[in-house]
Amino acid sequence: MENNLTVKNPAQDGWLQWANHHRAFFGWKADEDGKMLATWVGFFRGEGYTPEEMLSATKKIAGLSKPPFQREHHLNHLVAFLKEARAENYKVTARQNDELINHPAPCKVCRNFGLITVPHLSGVRGGEWTNNYTAGVYCSCYAGNKFSGATNSKGEQRTSLNSYERMNPAWQRQMKDREEREKKLNFLREDIRPPNNLDKILSKIQARVNRGLQDGK
Repeated sequence: MENNLTVKNPAQDGWLQWANHHRAFFGWKADEDGKMLATWVGFFRGEGYTPEEMLSATKKIAGLSKPPFQREHHLNHLVAFLKEARAENYKVTARQNDELINHPAPCKVCRNFGLITVPHLSGVRGGEWTNNYTAGVYCSCYAGNKFSGATNSKGEQRTSLNSYERMNPAWQRQMKDREEREKKLNFLREDIRPPNNLDKILSKIQARVNRGLQDGK
């Protein structure tokens, strides 16, 4: 008599789906098969596997040219396919980690240069940057690690961005404010700068000459 496994805990639905799928696909209709699969669920859950991994392993067994008949052989194949899939996942994860280490994503702060220009602390008063003096600190990203312990042109050990930010957390806003201020000043300079268009000057001179010639006729 065939009875699908049932349970009141919704968290176990995935496991029940796998057990009932495996049972139905291979035609296991006896009550003993249901009890056996229940013990398998307990074992594989204890080993840290997921219902998704179990379904994948079942599909691999079904894809064999000669699927096993004995229940014990099913269990052995499940274990083998699960271990094989885990090993492959570990390889993929290792390759991904290696890519992150050797080819890190671009740093949004230093753009992988490693060093960052920041307002010099001597000019920071009350959270505002009062002069144009700057300093260089090394970034906290992968690219900045190579500057850890390095010295500047004065022989002083460079400060890390993390240490600097504890003393001046508003540095990015200060740098942006100065950039905006410089843009406005440049715009004003352009607005008051005398015209330097030689063609216009020559045209005005020629117009005056032409008027003088006409008046002298």
